[in-house]
Amino acid sequence: MIRFIIGSFFLLLLICCNDPVTLTENEKSNIREEVRATLKMCNDDIRKNGLSAELRYLDTSEQFFWMPPGYSSAISRDSVIAAIKHNASLFKSIDQPFDTISVFPLTKDMACYTGRIHSMMTDSSGKVFESWLWETALMVKRSEGWKLLSGQTSMINK
Repeated sequence: MIRFIIGSFFLLLLICCNDPVTLTENEKSNIREEVRATLKMCNDDIRKNGLSAELRYLDTSEQFFWMPPGYSSAISRDSVIAAIKHNASLFKSIDQPFDTISVFPLTKDMACYTGRIHSMMTDSSGKVFESWLWETALMVKRSEGWKLLSGQTSMINK
């Protein structure tokens, strides 16, 4: 399983670093703006409505997977949903804006991004947890907008 995750991660990086020749500069720019706007909307929704708001930004296909911080392998969409629902009531506020982000358009309906997130979470007792995360992910454009398809989030030392 670990070989699969490592292989998938390197394949994702290879795809992300590959310059798509079929997209015009204007198309690439529009995709970058759309993906950044989607990620900002996701954070704004979570900040305003809680952790469960993230669910609407996850792709519903069977290809979805995520590797959360501290995990040694990726987890399925069902596991991600269960974790979000379980943890949603534990926090009264969450703010996780990107400090830096790079978006790499791959096709008209697929893009990769990588960036650093400054996470500030306050639990129901008022205790604040501050951390820095690094996230690399693949997004896919569906009829209802850009969705998170797969990726990895890691804790980093600042």
